[in-house]
Amino acid sequence: MSENARVEILTSGEDTIFWLRPIVNGSEVGNGVIHVDSIEQGDKMSYEVARVVRNVYRKAYRDGYATSQSDVRDTLGLTR
Repeated sequence: MSENARVEILTSGEDTIFWLRPIVNGSEVGNGVIHVDSIEQGDKMSYEVARVVRNVYRKAYRDGYATSQSDVRDTLGLTR
């Protein structure tokens, strides 16, 4: 493992409901999603969300690997 996470932010939706799903090192972060107003908004936000996730993961990794996933979930406001 490394302090540099592989981060994917998937933009999804159906009908009029759209969301972002953060994936860190191949695992979905928490049970929640980040709601957005449109696919376009999700695509725009995904870069910033990925940047935040990478920064939180790096700090948490340095503090101790076990805390990294929970710190990312807590920062994004996702459930466990």
